Amino acid sequence: MALPMKKTVFTAFLTFIVSMGLLAQNQEAIEAYNEGITQFNNKDFKAAIASFDKAIGLDSTFARAYFNRAVCKADIKDFSGAITDFTSNIRKDTTINDRAFYGRAQAYYLNSNKEAALLDYLEAGKINPANSDAMYFAGGILFESEKYPESIEQFSNAIASRSDYAEAYHDRASAKQKLADNAGAISDYREATKLR
Repeated sequence: MALPMKKTVFTAFLTFIVSMGLLAQNQEAIEAYNEGITQFNNKDFKAAIASFDKAIGLDSTFARAYFNRAVCKADIKDFSGAITDFTSNIRKDTTINDRAFYGRAQAYYLNSNKEAALLDYLEAGKINPANSDAMYFAGGILFESEKYPESIEQFSNAIASRSDYAEAYHDRASAKQKLADNAGAISDYREATKLR
């Protein structure tokens, strides 16, 4: 079975915020934040972190600055720092955001805390049933823990969200095989092969 973790690309998390969404923020904080976005786009993650630090220093309630700083920290493999910032974003953001839970799950996983990663993947999937990757990765952790029925449920949820998810079919087949459901495993392996 393939590892349940795909290559993590945190850059996909970076959100581009229009000024309208930041009206409640301090103007200087917005300027520092926008500078951080520009630096991030230029892949200057350390400078972006410094700009997000400045934005947060000017406005400690700036939830999006915490989120984007977390993304930058994850990109430079500071997973502990990313976890702290995703947690701050989750606490400060008034919207329920599956991306923050998903990002923190990725950071937990890459920081070798699979139990915490599982909880956040499950929460991200609960918040956003279209987040097929969250359910897929939850299934992978459950598979590694030999919780095959639970892993099948998560792989099935991922497939329900994205019907062309070849990896989820493949890994669900592996879980079915562990439970001696050979017919189900063969069916899923065939579907995975068709989709690749």
